[in-house]
Amino acid sequence: MRTERITESVEATINLSASQAAALEASGRRLASTTSWWGERAEGIDRAERTLIRCRPVGSTTYAIRVSDAVGIVVTGSVQIVVEPKIDLRHFLYLLNASGRLPRIDPSKGAADADESFWQLVARWYLDQLQRVVQRDLIRDYRETEDQLNMVRGRILPLHTARNYYQGNPRIRCRFEDFDTDNALNRILRAAATVVAGSAQLPSQLRQRALRLLSFFDEVGELRPEDLSVVIERRNVWYADALTLARNVLIGQGRALHAGPNSAWTFLFRTPDLIEEGIRQVLQRALPDWVVGKKGRMMRPSSLRLTPDLVVNDGFAIADIKYKLADAHWDRNDLYQAVAFAAGFRTLKAAVIGFTKVGHVTLPEVQVGDIAVSPLMWKAHPDLVPEDAATDLIAQMTSWLSGQSVIANANAPCIGSAEDHQRRKPGAIHPESRFQGSIANRLLSRHQFITAKT
Repeated sequence: MRTERITESVEATINLSASQAAALEASGRRLASTTSWWGERAEGIDRAERTLIRCRPVGSTTYAIRVSDAVGIVVTGSVQIVVEPKIDLRHFLYLLNASGRLPRIDPSKGAADADESFWQLVARWYLDQLQRVVQRDLIRDYRETEDQLNMVRGRILPLHTARNYYQGNPRIRCRFEDFDTDNALNRILRAAATVVAGSAQLPSQLRQRALRLLSFFDEVGELRPEDLSVVIERRNVWYADALTLARNVLIGQGRALHAGPNSAWTFLFRTPDLIEEGIRQVLQRALPDWVVGKKGRMMRPSSLRLTPDLVVNDGFAIADIKYKLADAHWDRNDLYQAVAFAAGFRTLKAAVIGFTKVGHVTLPEVQVGDIAVSPLMWKAHPDLVPEDAATDLIAQMTSWLSGQSVIANANAPCIGSAEDHQRRKPGAIHPESRFQGSIANRLLSRHQFITAKT
């Protein structure tokens, strides 16, 4: 099998047949139409077409492939496409850990081998967690069932039993409760282990390990549509990590079967929301004197809502997180969005948090009317350990929050220092910030059309 490596959201040219390209696009459309995969939002995707895998012909047997905001593996025919993160894998895994959306990864097991794909990493993490569940034993529940028995058990179903009698069958139809391992939690774990065991893209040792673990699920039935909505209770809390990974294995899997010679198989893991949450968690834990979170604000009387990724002290400052590599120039759309967020929250202090990969990208602070927009960067350099990159971002954030607000109009009163806002309770009206009303209202009306587009 031929292996090609590409980067998420970056177009790459690959040799494919027309049927292979069609299978990839069909698989991309299937995943893009799955609400549970996308979550609440899907930025950067053409919602009219709703596909995350684009195949654009550039020659008779050559296609430009682009996988939007997802990492993992895509297979069609004899071609295996490994989709790698935009940033260095160590930094990616560090933020994935910090997000809290997946189980914590043992640092000794978190690093990937040079040729290990993200699908292999997730499969390995899942089998590690599944092993822990099996070692503790599978949970058992009462399950109502029906069967034809030689002796009465539970409640007799008279109509079915009478029909059996007149048909010459002396067995009794009963409805009773079984106490066994065939429940929703175990069906999810079994289904995910079956996916791992049957994936030809995984090393044989991982597949064999999955088969060994599946032997503990002989009493467990097939996955049912309603099973994925099951919730963890206190009595089965040790299932939590394995269940989270199992759901990701099942949700990230997409198949597109065709009558032709090719089919597509995918495991794609959506990245932006997890990376944004990872950065929020890093900053929240490191800045206990500040109230850092994510919140929205309605733009009355319309139904539009402004939701920056970071809101500090209920609007003292806002920041938007962009999971992409920055270059030497401001992205105009990112700048406009940050200004619109700042105007909506009536603050003059805004920032855009991005990533750098090679060298040191230095963007200037931009003054848009009364609003100052600052660049803050996570240095995802291959030669920089993620912990140092986190420390550097925290230092940038601390310096940004502790400075005085930049006011273009020298006659306008100052809205106060960072210390003033640290003493102020979230939601309280600072005496010196009342001047913001007239300025911010003008800025808000000026930038509402920008937010409507974003």
